[in-house]
Amino acid sequence: MLSSDVRLICFDLGRVLIRICDDWRQACGLAGVSLPEGLLSAERVARFKEVGVAHELGRISNEAFYEQAGEAVGLAAGDVQKLLEVWLLGAYPGVTGLIDYVMGLDVRTACLSNTNACHWAMMTGKTGPNALPLGRLHYRFASQEVGLAKPDGAIFEHVERTTKVRGGEILFFDDHGPNIEAARKRGWRAVQVPQMDDPPGWILDRIKAGKY
Repeated sequence: MLSSDVRLICFDLGRVLIRICDDWRQACGLAGVSLPEGLLSAERVARFKEVGVAHELGRISNEAFYEQAGEAVGLAAGDVQKLLEVWLLGAYPGVTGLIDYVMGLDVRTACLSNTNACHWAMMTGKTGPNALPLGRLHYRFASQEVGLAKPDGAIFEHVERTTKVRGGEILFFDDHGPNIEAARKRGWRAVQVPQMDDPPGWILDRIKAGKY
């Protein structure tokens, strides 16, 4: 049973509500793009990640990301776009049931995700395998829109300020350890979701059993 002092339930997205690629090697295979040697070079990978962070924070457009990331590792911009477009692998089957359940509780709901404009458009779209029922949530926090990203404590503070809910009243599910640690530093009730086939089902069971 959900504790009476929980006022907001917040979900990460990747590996929590939607499947994603394990790495760029897998994405290359799915997109039919040859793995560039640049992705095996520490220096080039560092630049690639730097561009990726800028994209997640909304500092550069999709098109700029395709160009700059491609330059970093030796890929055509079109190939980078293909990789980004195959990165999401579809919503987990249990997502609708989980959202149905939490929307029936006397709490506010939210998602908090490090993402980018390309993936956000897919996940918030009305149709397609990567469309999620995020429009039903009370709040949606996406890194590229907020200009902040986990595990920076500032994004957790932003959620509290926007929702007017204190840390101890927030139940948060995320798969990434550093994000869990950062949320707990803010006093959130943060639960790390293990890698599995049905994260939404696991989360639903935890909420119903009051195990968090």
